[in-house]
Amino acid sequence: LLKSLILQPYLEIAIMCLARCHACTLGRSLRLATSSIGRSSFNVPARSYVALPDNLKNGEIIRYPHRGRAHILAADEHVPGQHFRIAVVGASGSVGRQTAISLVSKRRKFAGLGPMTVQFVGQRGDHSLATLMGLCSELRDAYEEFCPHLEVAVDIEAVQANMIIYEAGAGLSKQFPTHTDLARANADMFGTDAIGLFKKNQGSIVLVVSNPSEFGVDTFVQAGFRPQQVMGVGPFLESLRFRREIASELGVPRQHVSGLVLGAHGLAMVPCWSTVHMSSIVAGPEKVELLEQLKADGLARMPRDVQAVRDLAYKVRDLAIADKTLAASALVNKQPADIRATVRRYLSFFSGPYYPRIGIAEAVVEIISSILSGRDTISAGTLHCNAGQFLGVTGHAIGAPVILSGHGFEIAPVDLLPIEKESLLASAEEIKSLSNTAVATRLFKLIKRKAREQA
Repeated sequence: LLKSLILQPYLEIAIMCLARCHACTLGRSLRLATSSIGRSSFNVPARSYVALPDNLKNGEIIRYPHRGRAHILAADEHVPGQHFRIAVVGASGSVGRQTAISLVSKRRKFAGLGPMTVQFVGQRGDHSLATLMGLCSELRDAYEEFCPHLEVAVDIEAVQANMIIYEAGAGLSKQFPTHTDLARANADMFGTDAIGLFKKNQGSIVLVVSNPSEFGVDTFVQAGFRPQQVMGVGPFLESLRFRREIASELGVPRQHVSGLVLGAHGLAMVPCWSTVHMSSIVAGPEKVELLEQLKADGLARMPRDVQAVRDLAYKVRDLAIADKTLAASALVNKQPADIRATVRRYLSFFSGPYYPRIGIAEAVVEIISSILSGRDTISAGTLHCNAGQFLGVTGHAIGAPVILSGHGFEIAPVDLLPIEKESLLASAEEIKSLSNTAVATRLFKLIKRKAREQA
């Protein structure tokens, strides 16, 4: 008993020491295992770097994987796995670059789609490739945390995407001051690109931003795309401008004002005042009365005197070109809301340096968000009518009320006043005239090419 009393404290100390040794050994093992896992996860061999070539072969693509180094994809080489793909054709231009920035900066909006690739499509023979490579570098610097995979292509045949945003060609500028000038400049390009894109993108959705958008939509449909796959964004953008001008007079946010602009994209557009409504959230008695007066005045100006609107727009344009920006702005601001929505862009398009088209780019991203949301959204867009679905128009495109969805586009039923229908049919004639100019230009260039080949 005496021995056990003497030895007990030493036994307890021994047991504690053994326990501590065991814990240290276990902890050291765990640390070693953890550090081993950490090293193995960060030391996975990266793709061996291969320098980019001096020139791109036909069909080759430069791919910038997220958090990876740029490498070449051979013609018809596919990236493994499912990727949602958006192609921006004309991405080296002012509108295309801004669309690229808007798309990438809003990548989180499309997070539910999984891996995403945005392909920037330029052309050979100018600074397009260098511009697009620089754009990719800037986007990766700015949005590294969530930047999608990026690609650069310079051959239209290399494009393969779920959705194509077509923004190639000339835009309104001092060099091309009218939509007729744009029809002559872009007609041949529309035909060539539409045929080239159809080969690998027969099921893709196409958004036509380039002008004249009605001719562009018709050309893509003639190339083989179904009418439900192709939409011009002009009326969507015009409707945003129309709603903003009305909202500014009411002193309310634009999202609380609805309204559609239909018909031709441009100076022959038709603001449909009967579709204008204000949310009850912001509609006090004074605002309701003011809106009703605005609608009555707007309908009294219909049918529109398109030539008078054209003369006003060209006067604004000439003042802007002459660097009389304040005078041009004052002339615009004196007009009623629907006229301001039509001519204000002539101030911004022709004043000073050619700047990024932020409004157009944001409108395109909004359309994409609506399509991918899983819900049906009613708005306005340019659709090809092949069966008189809208006011009996058949055989060509026109700005119409549209249901946007993941299935594509279809005409939405909207009640319009007789005076608005009359204005829209007159606008349809403007579209026909502009399309005829584009067709004649394309045929003339085709004849010249044939003559050169035979010479």
